[in-house]
Order: sequence, then structure tokens, then C-alpha cells
Amino acid sequence: MVLDDYEVWLTRGIIFSVDGREISFEKDNVPFSEEIIIRHGYNLLEKFTDVNDFLEGWEKGILAECHREVIEMKN
Repeated sequence: MVLDDYEVWLTRGIIFSVDGREISFEKDNVPFSEEIIIRHGYNLLEKFTDVNDFLEGWEKGILAECHREVIEMKN
């Protein structure tokens, strides 16, 4: 049996902060979905979908991994 191994890096969400308020864009948690969830307010990182939820719903035999990394960029 030959197993294919692919490493795909995707940005699933981004938060913009302006004058203390935030707006976020997060891809839906369903694999291969093109839906985007938009939120506004405060502390939006806390409202992002849990990374473990991403691991559900994959076809049998596919091993999915998800890691969250926060990168802060300042002007």
C-alpha cells in the first residue's frame, strides 16, 4: 500500500484591529467549504472555531492536522 503525504498550509482566518475594534474573517470549518464567517467586536480570536473541530468530517483514511499560529503585525 502506498500512502500519499501532502503538506498544505492554509490561512483559515484573519483579524484586523483598528482603534481597539476588531473585524474577523474565518473560513467555515467544513473541509473544502468556501463559506466565510464575518464577525465584528472585541476579542474575536476567542470566537474562532476550535482547531479540534477542524479534524472532524474527513473521509476515512485521511489524516488531517490543524495548528493555530498567531502572527501579529503592527504598523
